[in-house]
This record gives sequence, C-alpha cells and structure tokens, in this order.
Amino acid sequence: MKNINVFSIFSSLNGEVNLYHQGSQATFLRLAGCNLSSCNWCDTSYALKETDGKWKTIEDVASEIKRFDNSIITITGGEPLLQEEAVMDLINYLGNSFVFSIETNGSIVPRLVGGRRNVSLVMDWKLFSSGMESKMNLDAFSSLTDQDFVKFVVKNREDFEEAVWMKSILKDSSGCEAKFVFSPVIGELKPSTLASFFEEYEVKDAILNLQLHKIIWENSLIER
Repeated sequence: MKNINVFSIFSSLNGEVNLYHQGSQATFLRLAGCNLSSCNWCDTSYALKETDGKWKTIEDVASEIKRFDNSIITITGGEPLLQEEAVMDLINYLGNSFVFSIETNGSIVPRLVGGRRNVSLVMDWKLFSSGMESKMNLDAFSSLTDQDFVKFVVKNREDFEEAVWMKSILKDSSGCEAKFVFSPVIGELKPSTLASFFEEYEVKDAILNLQLHKIIWENSLIER
C-alpha cells in the first residue's frame, strides 16, 4: 500500500452539503497538495503544497481515524484525487464500517473511488470568478452517480447564470447523474441574494448550500 501525504486529521461537523448530511459529526482527513494552486476561492491555502503535509502509512492514518469513533469520514485537501490510489487503499483498509465523502476540485477524472456504495464525491465546477474555469474536466463529471454532488461556488449574477447553463450541459449532455449545489462566496454574495436568483431563474432541481462551519466558527481557519 502507498503512503499518504496528510496535513491534518480531526473531528468536526460536516460544514458542506454531502450525502451523509450537513451538520453530521465526521472525522476529517485533510490531505496536502493541490494542482489548482491559484484558485481565487481557496480557503485552505495552508495545505496547497506537498511540503505542507507529512507522509504517513495507511495503517497509521487508519489508526488515527479510528480514535475519533466517527463512522463518517470526510476526505478533503488540498486535492484528494492527486493521491487517489492511496485514498483507495485507505478506504479498503478501513472497510464497510465507514462511509466516505471526498471533496474534489473538478479537474481530475476519478478512476478508482467512483461508484462505490460507501463513497460519495462532492466535485466543484469552478466558475469564471474562480480563475480556474479552464481547468475543469468534463470527463470527471460524466462519471458521477446519483449519490454524488456537483458544487458551484457563486460570486455574482454572472456566475449564477454560468452555473445554470453548465448544470444543463452536465445533466443533459455529459451523463452526469449528480445532485447540483449552489454556494455563495462568503463576503461576496449574500445568501438572500442567491436565494432570490433561484426564484428569478426558476431553478427547481438544485440545492442552496451555506458553509455551516464558517457560520458557527465565524470564518476561523482552525481545524476543528
């Protein structure tokens, strides 16, 4: 089994929408290293470089995860799919007593973790305001199932319109079966304004997501 590059392991509430419910208690595995190092909306810049983490064995990581006694494991980063083989080794090692939510940035095609009963992907489609729109990989989204999510982080009306258009493309043309999520950029777009966009554009088949952890802990970057 491959070693895995870990920034931190901690227990907290799931702040983002996922298959196992926002607000649920989970163990977070934050991996180090990301291939989109200049995304405008990155809120974990402290885990972008490989050198930000520490290489650990799968056995040691599994032991740390088990200490928290949570059945839900949220794997985030950084970018987890840069270490997909090691992530898959960890999932297999921990077994079916756990369920896994993997947060990924939409630039990498999942080849090992997708379509498994106990694994759900939350995949970003980076909109124009993120500066990473050109890095999106349509093939990554075509592999998503109805237990996965596509998340749009929205700064303004232009972003929202692009997201509605992309949702249609992903749903109707690429074979993406995921649920769709719209999340406002904290400090840039009021949740009430995003809600008004839902009504104005008659978006019926999507979820409005707020980052619960940032509301509870007031934008603290402390790993909770």
